[in-house]
Amino acid sequence: MTPPLAMARTLPIAVLFTWTLVTACSPEEGSRASAAGPEAAPAAVRMPEITPDEGFPAKIKNFDGSTVLLEAPPARVLAGNASLLDSLILLIDPERMAALPSTAFDYSSLVEEPGAWAEVPLLKRFDAEEILAPEPDLVLVHAYQAGSAIDRVTEHDVPVVVLPIATSWKEILEQLEFLARLVGEEERGAQAVAGLEARRRELQRDSPRSGLRVLPYGNYGSGGSTAGAGTTWQVMIELSGMRNAAAEAGLDGHPEIDFEQLLSIAPDFFLIAEPEGELASSARGILAGESLLSDLEAVRGERYLVLPEYLYSAASHELLTAAERIAAQADAQVQ
Repeated sequence: MTPPLAMARTLPIAVLFTWTLVTACSPEEGSRASAAGPEAAPAAVRMPEITPDEGFPAKIKNFDGSTVLLEAPPARVLAGNASLLDSLILLIDPERMAALPSTAFDYSSLVEEPGAWAEVPLLKRFDAEEILAPEPDLVLVHAYQAGSAIDRVTEHDVPVVVLPIATSWKEILEQLEFLARLVGEEERGAQAVAGLEARRRELQRDSPRSGLRVLPYGNYGSGGSTAGAGTTWQVMIELSGMRNAAAEAGLDGHPEIDFEQLLSIAPDFFLIAEPEGELASSARGILAGESLLSDLEAVRGERYLVLPEYLYSAASHELLTAAERIAAQADAQVQ
């Protein structure tokens, strides 16, 4: 079955975990997850525990009971996916990165401002040989990336810390603080969190968009799908001060959705990705070209909130950037 909110080629696809509530997206194996997740996903993934509260050596206990000892702040960090990279960009300088995931310049915040990060080598693929080659002293991955490649990395005594997918804005900030502690950059982490929270408070002030209903929608020729409760789109829409129409209709995760359901929900806006190339504007085109939807106000009024792929698929604090952009678009259309 074609993954919900997915592309018909190797682009970010929505992650559906039975063991967590929020999704991430991935254009390649090991960068973020596949639509169905790993073959043998753990039943529950907890945040790692780190002791002591400050300083080094530091002992990290992963959710599966494995432990990692960092004698000093890591100098050659490797992020296994674009979401983790987004956080590290706030915390460390490029000189402390051993390598970047292959999707770094397509699906992280480096899309817009690569700067000195462009000098950091990219992994060609997510396998043990590639991961070990730049000699990292800390590898960070999400739980869906656990498997034979990571097992081989740990066999070479390279510290690996495994994190869950954050399920809320609160957890996103908690993970950012944890990563700051892990790399010995607590002050930068605190400053980053304070800045993000200031932006969130500003964004969520009352405005004409407050309470408007937004429906995430994807359709690439094999049927429509949406994103309801327990997804990154839910977090994004809540951050913007608007409401997720799919969640309010009782939809969870990433269900398929037909035209009759769209008519019944009648959202104020559709939230869509704006991919490039042959798939550009496909969701918008399908909605606009369906005669059954011609009386739907959001279609008739071309009320679309459009994000580039890297923000549409965000699973980090970049959800706030995405929220700011859709909020600005909504404000421009309702004022």
